[in-house]
Amino acid sequence: MQLYRELLALGYTGGYHVVNRYVSSVRRGTAIPFHAVTPSPRTITSWIMRPQEQLSPSDTAGLETMRSACPEITTA
Repeated sequence: MQLYRELLALGYTGGYHVVNRYVSSVRRGTAIPFHAVTPSPRTITSWIMRPQEQLSPSDTAGLETMRSACPEITTA
């Protein structure tokens, strides 16, 4: 119940039973893991190689996300 209240505070609009079923499946070890969508190496390289002013706002956001996840990208 506490997790559900915390999720509601973060803006979750689903029902309690959805959260309860998911937590139960996590505890049983049968939950399907969430996989983040990672941009392709080619996309990341294009973000790095293009001048900053030519990047769209979404490309800039993607590059910043990659930089925070991988310090080597910032060094490059």
